Amino acid sequence: MTLALETIEHPGRVRTVGFVVGLREYFGSVSQRRSSANVSQEMMDELGNTIKQQMTEEMRKTIQEQLTEQLRNTIKEQVREEARAEFQERCNVPQPVEHDDTDATPLSPEVQPEVQKSLSPSKT
Repeated sequence: MTLALETIEHPGRVRTVGFVVGLREYFGSVSQRRSSANVSQEMMDELGNTIKQQMTEEMRKTIQEQLTEQLRNTIKEQVREEARAEFQERCNVPQPVEHDDTDATPLSPEVQPEVQKSLSPSKT
């Protein structure tokens, strides 16, 4: 700008605000800027603490909900198992036994026709 107007620079002045306003008056003193920076840092610290507290509370609630759900499912399963066992005990229901036919004795040739006859549907 000094080149275009062919004037000299006036130190300590701020352009476009008039010749009566100095740098300190326009931008503020160094101590004012530092104190505002400190306030900003304090605000940032406070904001960080607030966010940290909110996140901690949110995580606590989420973990508590998950644990409660797991506990409910575990209790439901235990109640089912106890009810099933009590029902089988009251009804004298025998436990299922798996059969192994590998060592079954084959029927003798004399008995086979009788067994087949008894198993086949009868015509009346």
